[in-house]
Amino acid sequence: MSAQLAWPKMTSCAPVRHRAFALTQMFGDPARFKDDPMQTPYLIAAVLAAVTGLAHSVLGETLIFRHLRDGRLVPARRAPPLRERHVRILWATWHLASFFGWAFAGVLFQLAIGRPMSASLVAGAIAMAYLGGAVLVLVGTKGRHPGWIALTAVAALTASAT
Repeated sequence: MSAQLAWPKMTSCAPVRHRAFALTQMFGDPARFKDDPMQTPYLIAAVLAAVTGLAHSVLGETLIFRHLRDGRLVPARRAPPLRERHVRILWATWHLASFFGWAFAGVLFQLAIGRPMSASLVAGAIAMAYLGGAVLVLVGTKGRHPGWIALTAVAALTASAT
């Protein structure tokens, strides 16, 4: 059973002190950040990567794929000269870029909070990004595009090597 972090109860006398204590428990002593100037750029990069991935997917859905959707999750309407299968793989590939961006954001966040980089942390991020990509391609193309097999193989080999 894993330990879960619970926020302390807020009282009217010192809510700021309690929040600072809770954040210190979650992320370590904030004083360590002033000694290492690289922490803030990593944090900004992590947030920017996560927001960019979200914006990329949301704007893609809003501006491109909603016009090609007929009520299903994966757009399937033809958009000449593209056939249905082309639209489906474009959708999967579009969101694959977001998955990879989120994986990198996770690694950058770990750097930002001062967690030592380990091979297993980086490999875990890579494996999860490739596995997410495999699911996107598998669902997006109904298994007809072989890319999901290669993406799954990369995820499995990466996960098994750590």
